[in-house]
Amino acid sequence: MTARPIAFFTIDHGTATTAAAIIGQLDGRFRLLAAGAQPAGIPAEGLLAGLVAEVAALEPDVLPDPTTWSDWRRLESATHRPPRALVAAASEAGLGVAAAAVAAAGWRVVGRIR
Repeated sequence: MTARPIAFFTIDHGTATTAAAIIGQLDGRFRLLAAGAQPAGIPAEGLLAGLVAEVAALEPDVLPDPTTWSDWRRLESATHRPPRALVAAASEAGLGVAAAAVAAAGWRVVGRIR
């Protein structure tokens, strides 16, 4: 009895692009089978279907039933614009320190008041 192939998608919804990949198990290890990207804001379904079609055309035995791709597991991440901050301080030196701390915490400094 042959084990059923295992595959899943990874999807990164970025600010400019959406990137996707198919990860599948080959010889007991998970491998990248296909990857692609498209402009952000376009539904990922077309990208995923295209990746499945590419792999199925070249190596059909490494995938679960390709017609069920929409049911495969997905590992998704999203990148969002950082929150904005206005930095205020009593001195120019304090303003620099505060702005650096705010930026290091992941905020985008959009203004400074001294």
